[in-house]
Amino acid sequence: MADLVQTAANVLKSSGNVANVVAGETITQGMVLYKKSSDGEWYKADVDGTGSPTAETAGSGGLGIALNAAANGQPIMIQQDGEID
Repeated sequence: MADLVQTAANVLKSSGNVANVVAGETITQGMVLYKKSSDGEWYKADVDGTGSPTAETAGSGGLGIALNAAANGQPIMIQQDGEID
């Protein structure tokens, strides 16, 4: 089965909980993010099975989908539940 491919320009908010947070690194819309406990910023989650994720990087503290792109330290909107178009 082929991997799911996301087109960043087509990631749109739908129904669900949306939060404004701070990016801890460069993020592209559509990426799965996790909140790092040490600084409270959001980073790319290890969700593709290629690395050795810790509980934190695999999202034990919560996950979200980036709804816009952002550089390190910039605000970013994430959706944490519901459907995403």
